[in-house]
Amino acid sequence: VESCLLVELDALVVEACRVHLPTLGTAWKDPRLKLHFGDGADFVERSHEPPFDVILVDGCDPEGPAARLFEPAFFAACRQRLSPTGVLGIQSESPFLMPATYAAIHRSVSTYFECVHPLFGPAPLYAAGPWSYMHCSRSVDPLKMDPVRAARLAGHTRYWSAAVHHGAFAVPAYAAIASALRRVAEQTGIATDLDVQGDGAPLDPESETDRKSVV
Repeated sequence: VESCLLVELDALVVEACRVHLPTLGTAWKDPRLKLHFGDGADFVERSHEPPFDVILVDGCDPEGPAARLFEPAFFAACRQRLSPTGVLGIQSESPFLMPATYAAIHRSVSTYFECVHPLFGPAPLYAAGPWSYMHCSRSVDPLKMDPVRAARLAGHTRYWSAAVHHGAFAVPAYAAIASALRRVAEQTGIATDLDVQGDGAPLDPESETDRKSVV
């Protein structure tokens, strides 16, 4: 990594991490790191920085101020800010608890990137089972690893391995079905039974969690 630009909305977040989470944030004094405080969506749309090789977006749920990070205009701007072989990585919610939201994000980002690969992994802080992410690019296949780079990492990581890497891109059936139903609904205009819980039970309109699952 030659350089890294961190865009954070609130400078107090960085200061709090420096003071209270010293073991998690260890790169603050790295000369390759550059900090920019402001709205991430505005930065991507207006930045004159050289094209990025990677853009990682760790956004909140797609509602309120964070909703802009999941809108078509933002995905289009990310595509413009990336190099031809650049990659956009985003979080895309729990496909088990929020299948409609997951499918909507998948469908939206696929409009702007030719290669979109969902991947999944545990999120111990959230009682939602596996969490989902999207690997988005014009042409990059994340399953085609460089064997030399993979060999250098072997034995030096706490979680990643070549097997875990490949397994992360295995799409659970319920997530694939949610994406397929979203695609059918948009192409035909016919409503589908997408807004169901991961166990197939109808959504409860009185449940705050279930209401958030509906796009």
